[in-house]
Amino acid sequence: MIKTYFKQAWNIIGQNRLFSSIYIIGTALAIAITMTLFVIYYVKIGPVYPEYNRGRTSVIKELLIEVKGKNKDGETKIFASYNAGINRFFIPDILEKIENVDACTATRTFYADDIAADNGKSYQGKIMVRYADPAFWKVFTFDFLCGRPFMQEDMVEPPQSAIISSKLAEKLFASTKVAGREITIENSTYKIVGVVKSPSSFALDSYGEVFVPHKNNLNTDKPFATSTAHGMYGIYFTAKAGRYTEKISEDIDNVIKRMNVEAEDAFEKGLAGEQLSQIKEFDVKPFWKLQLDNDSAKGSMMETLQRLALLIFSLLIVPAINLSSMISSRMEERKAEIGVRLAFGATRGSVMKQVLWENMLLTGIGGVVGLLFTIVLVYTGAEWVLTIFDQGEIFEVAQRELNADMLMNPYIFITAFLFCMTINIASAWLPARWALKHSIADSLNSKK
Repeated sequence: MIKTYFKQAWNIIGQNRLFSSIYIIGTALAIAITMTLFVIYYVKIGPVYPEYNRGRTSVIKELLIEVKGKNKDGETKIFASYNAGINRFFIPDILEKIENVDACTATRTFYADDIAADNGKSYQGKIMVRYADPAFWKVFTFDFLCGRPFMQEDMVEPPQSAIISSKLAEKLFASTKVAGREITIENSTYKIVGVVKSPSSFALDSYGEVFVPHKNNLNTDKPFATSTAHGMYGIYFTAKAGRYTEKISEDIDNVIKRMNVEAEDAFEKGLAGEQLSQIKEFDVKPFWKLQLDNDSAKGSMMETLQRLALLIFSLLIVPAINLSSMISSRMEERKAEIGVRLAFGATRGSVMKQVLWENMLLTGIGGVVGLLFTIVLVYTGAEWVLTIFDQGEIFEVAQRELNADMLMNPYIFITAFLFCMTINIASAWLPARWALKHSIADSLNSKK
């Protein structure tokens, strides 16, 4: 029966090419707009390479330090207040002692110029270099095409180790099988121990072209305390399961509060020098929240989803009304045909099914066209499409492009297609239901 419906639908589409073309193009544009919006937010908060653990990852990027002291009159006053990164010893001194923490890493980036390979080739221009440690490769799940992640012995100098992206490996060595080769970055020589599949710059918290171990810095690498809390790193950690994320944040907050109280007690007793440093703001954020902080319309996850749904509905309701008007006109033209079918024994239900199958076929064709249009739009215009809601730049030097899993995610297409299919069916059902209310005589006489 369905096969018959499809054959009839296909014949009717061929007989009404103008109407069918307009319908398909309208549906394709609606699906393309919907899919593009889904892609924008999926890239921000979805599990994409190499940030597959976003659902159970939390981030601490900076803290607010307040420095107090006593003036000549013995009164306690605030001398300074500043934002800073985190001392990476926050991990062994506090975070690793928190229950249900799985893996935790400290990382930061810097720009480097003029990278040279041991074969004489060089890469001119700035690239992103990221400091990492052995746990970095557990928090962020990179695909290794060659070699291995950092191990503890790589954190000790010399020799210095490095992991590079597949794109940089191809540029410098014309191969990704380069473990054991050497590169020079700003007069420092590194031995390549691994090559990873290149990340997209839209996965901005893990992006890098070169990854090197942390350098020991005696000025900042001190045990974590209120007076030594500031540093140069962002802290990323995964919970053993997503449900533990909130509890871990509460435990960290309690530890920081206790440290502040202990520091203040020591200061009041004259055991902590002439100044008191306290951590006034220490914001542990779920990974998705960090990603949306760069969005021009910040809010909770629910607020973001509501805003996205309202935006999509607003963009689709006008095309849906237009399609409904077109279908209504078509149904008016087909009243005589409907009357003949009803006169020869067809049920109103079978006629309704036929109309809906016609629209489903048109929507299906429009969906394929819309998918292709979305791929072209997002792939060629990623530079501006995926940052359309952002307040600032992602990276100054990174080439903005997508990995295949960001663009070709089937769930995005299925969701967008079902969304548009529902609206299109509703647009067809209402005019068809109105047309089928007429009697057979009225339908047959509609052409007179």
